[in-house]
Amino acid sequence: MLQFSSNPPLEPTKHALPMLRTPPKGKLVLLLTCQDLLGCWTHYFGGRSTPCTGDPCEACQAGSSMRWHGYVCGITPKTHEHCLLEVTRAAAETLAAYRAKNGTLRGCHLTATRVAPRANARLHLELRPFDLSTIDLPASANIQAALCNLWGIPITETAITHGDLAQAAIAHMGTPMPPDRGNGQQTPPPATPTRP
Repeated sequence: MLQFSSNPPLEPTKHALPMLRTPPKGKLVLLLTCQDLLGCWTHYFGGRSTPCTGDPCEACQAGSSMRWHGYVCGITPKTHEHCLLEVTRAAAETLAAYRAKNGTLRGCHLTATRVAPRANARLHLELRPFDLSTIDLPASANIQAALCNLWGIPITETAITHGDLAQAAIAHMGTPMPPDRGNGQQTPPPATPTRP
C-alpha cells in the first residue's frame, strides 16, 4: 500500500556517510557527534584507502604498505550534514589526548588543516569544546557500519545491533592485523598474523 509522510523515516536504511579528507589548502570544520575515534590498518591500493585484514588481503599480497587511520564522525557547521573524517595516526593522538582530558569527543569543535599546501602534507587538528546549549547535536552515526558500507563489506543488522562488525569484516575479508611495530607503517604481515 502506498504511504506518504511529511517526515523522513526515523531509522535510515543504509549506513552511508560521505568521507571527508582535509583539503591541501583551507580548512575543514566539524562538530563531532561521536564519543570516541575508531581506527584500523589501511592500504592505499587501487587508487583509494582500503582496510587491511591480513592474509589473504590482496593489497598485502601486492606488497602495498600499511598505515593506521582513525575515523570520527560529525556534522558540518554550514550544512549540518553528517560525515566521516579520516585522520592520520599522529592526528589521532591529538584526538585521544582531547578525549582523555574531556572524557569524550562528542561536542568537540574540530578544525583540520594541512601544514603545507599538498594533499599528503601533515595534518594539524585544533580542538576545543563547543557550547552544546546553542545546537541540537544529533546522535552519533555508527562509524563501523559506515566504514563497512563504504568499503563494500557485507554487514547485517544483527552485527550492527550486537557490535560484531569487526567480526563481520574479518569473516568477509580475512583475519585481524598484528599490532603496530612503530611508526604507523608496516611491511606486509606474515602469512599467519598474530592477534594483539
